[in-house]
Amino acid sequence: MRFADLFCGIGGFHAALHQLGHECVFSTDIDKHAAEVYEANWGKPGGFDVLCDIRDVIDDIPEVDIICAGFPCQPFSKSGAQEGFEDQTRGTLFHDICYLAEKHRPAVLFLENVPNLVRHDDGNTFSVIESRIRELGYGFWWKILSPHKFGTPQIRTRVYMVCIREDLVSGMDFTFPKETTHELDVRTVLDDEVADEYGLSEKEIHWIETWEDFLKNVNVDTNLPGHPIWADSFLGGEPIDDLPDWKQDFILKNRKLYSENKEFIDGWLERWGVLDMDDDGGRKYPVSRTKYEWQAGTESRSNWENIMQFRPSGIRVKRGDYFPALVAMAQIPVIGWLKRRITPRECARIQDFDVDGNHGEPFVLGESDQQSYKQLGNAVNVNMVRMIQERIDMYLKEVEDSPALTIQTTSGSLKR
Repeated sequence: MRFADLFCGIGGFHAALHQLGHECVFSTDIDKHAAEVYEANWGKPGGFDVLCDIRDVIDDIPEVDIICAGFPCQPFSKSGAQEGFEDQTRGTLFHDICYLAEKHRPAVLFLENVPNLVRHDDGNTFSVIESRIRELGYGFWWKILSPHKFGTPQIRTRVYMVCIREDLVSGMDFTFPKETTHELDVRTVLDDEVADEYGLSEKEIHWIETWEDFLKNVNVDTNLPGHPIWADSFLGGEPIDDLPDWKQDFILKNRKLYSENKEFIDGWLERWGVLDMDDDGGRKYPVSRTKYEWQAGTESRSNWENIMQFRPSGIRVKRGDYFPALVAMAQIPVIGWLKRRITPRECARIQDFDVDGNHGEPFVLGESDQQSYKQLGNAVNVNMVRMIQERIDMYLKEVEDSPALTIQTTSGSLKR
């Protein structure tokens, strides 16, 4: 079947549907670097430049059977309900999807977004999306899924929405792939040798060793604290009554942690100089490195056994059998036992892009590591999309085989 790949990034939807034999006839993204990578791998579907604003070319998009879109989600207003769902979505990029659905009547809309979309604005945003889709004459199914439940060592929860035209539904329910338990191992995606540039700096190793000393010697007879640890809050003194409740709670927990481990923490602060000022009057440790989050469970007691990220909220430590979700910011996972960051090729593997050419031509990343990290952080997971599209194909095949229905698509029929 023919599909359009909207807000396509580097082509996660394309990679998945291409594996299943579907044909892309239009793609669009406004990110210049992502569009270059897309065209390097997939050319210019339908002869159209990938780099374009959908609002400028929307009436040039040819008829398709499937619209794929990991669409940007601007807040939808609660106001104006009396004007109908179309009014509530106008001005958003989701509205452009609806416009195309109404114009071309594709068999399927296959959408993806962050899981918070379901809860945004107390559920109002998602309600508007579902209602608008149904108003256009489509069945609507959704599920929050993560590739780590299907064998890929990355936790990346996303909401997937499958919308099938009502005349094709025929009373049948759509079902998503079933989650299973997998023994995950990040070593399956790691290269044996990588360039030295991915190694940690001396300063980064120093920061990690600072907290290594802390976690090995604080609360030694009990579990590590489950709350974020803020060194600035240990000594107290600052008023907290005007702070948000959640922040007051964290500060009080840190003061309690300090009071229970005062002798060690006093020595630790002095030994490492965590709160000291440098010769220029600035802080010796950036504020984000005086904060620490242990999320690696109770079976480990070392940073170097796990996966770490240098985040604005602190150094976060996760278990070493899977990667946290890639994000389009400078929070590249650090492999503790290798004392290095994950490379772009390794990031591509946990997004299930075929950079090794196991199923044809290898997927080609861009020349800039910074852009590759950003693009892969924004990408959809190829394997998740492929498995869901397989279920869509099976569903439509069942409909096609029904003697009660005659189905036409832009390709002539649902058979490929």
